[in-house]
Amino acid sequence: MKRSLGVTIFGILFFIFAVIMFLQLPALSFNGKVGAFIAIILNMTCGVGVLFLFNWARKLVIYFMALGIILGLFLYSNSIAHLLKTMPAPSLAMAHLITILRLALEAFIIYYFTRPKVKEQCG
Repeated sequence: MKRSLGVTIFGILFFIFAVIMFLQLPALSFNGKVGAFIAIILNMTCGVGVLFLFNWARKLVIYFMALGIILGLFLYSNSIAHLLKTMPAPSLAMAHLITILRLALEAFIIYYFTRPKVKEQCG
């Protein structure tokens, strides 16, 4: 079956996210490097699997994005009190905006990969 443009775009985006994370590795602590390395592997796996229209990759994308939303909300709720005390208002507003946009993107990816047309493509 022919791959849709949206699936192709998301497959390529997963590779781009992996490259961005790889470039950030030197600036991270050991624990951050371990987490980033796992995320790099997941992004590469999702990218390859989605581009080849594997159903397991579609499911992995959904689980990966759901985990991102859960962890994002958890970390955001735990750090908001600290952010309110330490960040100036414009930086705090930007942090809120980036978090909201990231969560919205992850939710949209879940929505997109649960659509019947994408399910059918991935068989």
